Amino acid sequence: MLTAYVEIAVKEQGIVSSFLNRHAQEGLTAEAHGPYGQFYFDERQHRSIVLFAGGSGITPIISMLRYIQESAPDTEITLFYAVRTEHDVIFEEDLEKLKTRLPRFRCLVVASRPGMQWRGSRGHVSRPLIEQHLGQFSHQKFFLCGPASFMATVKEILTSLGVRGEQVLQERFTIGAPASMRDAALTFTVDFAKSGRKCEGSFSETLLMIAENHGINVPSSCRVGQCGACATRVLAGEVEMDVEEGLDSGLRYQLLCVGRARSYVSLDT
Repeated sequence: MLTAYVEIAVKEQGIVSSFLNRHAQEGLTAEAHGPYGQFYFDERQHRSIVLFAGGSGITPIISMLRYIQESAPDTEITLFYAVRTEHDVIFEEDLEKLKTRLPRFRCLVVASRPGMQWRGSRGHVSRPLIEQHLGQFSHQKFFLCGPASFMATVKEILTSLGVRGEQVLQERFTIGAPASMRDAALTFTVDFAKSGRKCEGSFSETLLMIAENHGINVPSSCRVGQCGACATRVLAGEVEMDVEEGLDSGLRYQLLCVGRARSYVSLDT
């Protein structure tokens, strides 16, 4: 089922999807980087996985399932896929084929507003539903992708069931504004040490935005704190990050795409 080309799901939100919907024309050439980040299946470690997809969050999940079919078909897999109606199931044909090709694959589609003919689960992904279809929670790896509210709810349920934080991996498409945006007007000096530039920026701007606004090149990719491409060592000062899932443990490293200056900051870039 692996293909010889790259597929993406284009919606109506996000930086890339918005650009493609509004400006892309025949003949457009795109340069892609990666893959980066921690949201991936590793057949050397993951023998039993639980997948939670909300809406278009099925996109990276289906890629993972295709890879598993080719490389680790004996993996134990449970997928909870939340949609609004039965007409909103993306990759429905692929999922049906995977049910026959992966012997240990269970797929549960949950529709919140289905029609009268829908015979599947109704409502939302809930703790009773998860407990009904899963046994113990000690050894699985959990993958979450979908709207922010969906992932927050699932993460809260898993935590209440005793799932450890290191068992859960998340893939975000967008992030919301930080709770402390009341400080948006505060301004600080950001010292880009290797570039030899000192720039003024506000808390409302991420450090990546400040760098780009002043022509300073910083490696980046996802822009939502997931891939880790923009991880940079902080030499001095305080940085507040909106999310931290894409940051490997490392002293004084921060993600510039979701990092905001809380004081004078010096960066090793």
